[in-house]
Amino acid sequence: GPDDQSWAKMIATAFADDPAVAQVPAPWDETETIFRRLTPGTIGAASVLDQSKPTDAPAEAAPDWLFRAAPVDRAERTPLRPSSAPESQPLRGGSGLAYGAAIHELLHYLPDLPEAQRETAARAYLETTTALDAAARRTIIAQALAILALPSLAPLFAKGSRAEAAIMGAVTRPDGSIWQIPGKVDRLAVDGDDVLVADFKSGSPPPSGGAPRAYIRQLALYRLALAPLWPGKRLRMLLIWTGIPLVQELDDVLLDMAAAEAIDEPNA
Repeated sequence: GPDDQSWAKMIATAFADDPAVAQVPAPWDETETIFRRLTPGTIGAASVLDQSKPTDAPAEAAPDWLFRAAPVDRAERTPLRPSSAPESQPLRGGSGLAYGAAIHELLHYLPDLPEAQRETAARAYLETTTALDAAARRTIIAQALAILALPSLAPLFAKGSRAEAAIMGAVTRPDGSIWQIPGKVDRLAVDGDDVLVADFKSGSPPPSGGAPRAYIRQLALYRLALAPLWPGKRLRMLLIWTGIPLVQELDDVLLDMAAAEAIDEPNA
């Protein structure tokens, strides 16, 4: 109809001066034409129209790399999650996991609230998000508030600190393989020349008063991953036992030894 002819004329005019578009026979009817955009490397419309015709030019040989196996990266990147290091996860029942998750959540969100609002907010949050009984909720709230009240941890919860900070690092092992170190730090804060890195533990510390070997290893790997980000600062690695509360700052030499031991393990 007239409208179809008008559209066809408009389209033909639009493409008339475009060297990348050719008018070619339609696949369904050679008496009709269509517009086709030329592919890179074709020259004029004739190269499109004559694609099916034989040519005397020899076919270009495929490059030899097409048939070769891809090279193997000898520096294989093997992930190691610090919190999944051997023995780093003590066995606990379902209620213990819920308890630990609840106090982690409070220590995540309560620092952002004014001190006077924290207890009310914590109570409302736990009542709607956990199946813990009233006594357990009161204990968890009291422990979280006690941690937040520790003067030594004020920089850790100050404005600008980060909760549940995802990290990623890499280290080359003696055999040339590369360790990726992904993880999530419970709390991280920059305090002057120090970087505070904290991991919350809701269990009980050993009677000896020392830190469990698995937790030392865990924080040693966190330190290894984070150190390149702050080359001029000291990373202070903190184990925070929420049930007491107790803060254990791990010795730098101990962390260096744990990191070296982890890197040298043949089956790590």
